[in-house]
Amino acid sequence: AAFQKKCLGKMDEVSSAGKTILFVSHNMRAVARLCNRALLLHDGIVKIDSAPPETIKDYLDITLIGGGNKFHKQHDPNLPMCLLEAEVESVSDEHPELIVRENDIRIRVKFCVNRKVESAHLYASILTPDEIVVFGTGDSDINPEVLEEREPGTYECYFDIPKKILNEGDYYVNISLGVPYKYNYQENNGALKFSIVHVDHGKGFIHNKRLGTNYIEIPWFYI
Repeated sequence: AAFQKKCLGKMDEVSSAGKTILFVSHNMRAVARLCNRALLLHDGIVKIDSAPPETIKDYLDITLIGGGNKFHKQHDPNLPMCLLEAEVESVSDEHPELIVRENDIRIRVKFCVNRKVESAHLYASILTPDEIVVFGTGDSDINPEVLEEREPGTYECYFDIPKKILNEGDYYVNISLGVPYKYNYQENNGALKFSIVHVDHGKGFIHNKRLGTNYIEIPWFYI
């Protein structure tokens, strides 16, 4: 950590002196922090030449396996557990076509257990486009009994992200299956992508987004 901090500090120092640095990395947070221009190469050809936020977004859209609000994957009988389908939706009758921060967000998952497994769980993490993990959740967090033996079969489950927790913006969902802290049977990075909007009833859309990944309305008290 100290060496990395020293290197990044040196890069800041050199770039501030008017010199050009070519930084090659898959670390989106470092690219966003250090660079004022970003190129995306594919097969030796420049595909994108833009500001880091735009290039990072396009890079993730191109490379992540899903990139939409629905995901399907071919069944792999060689794995103990495998993901089949996933979907993100707004829990609302008023704005079913939008992911609105004023409503709960539901993540649905369908997976297959091909043979008996023990101590295995299903895990999902929510990330921003620059790969900051907002939070992670596993199906064994509150129900540890699922870590016991799982019988072969196809299973469907879901979890809800409470309303007014996440800020407006784009998010990705990674979904993995495996034994906690030991190994993954399957990892599906970027299986889902969704965008959260904010609707102010009677006033239309508000476009001045608040900073941060979370936008939690916390009560203040005067004493």
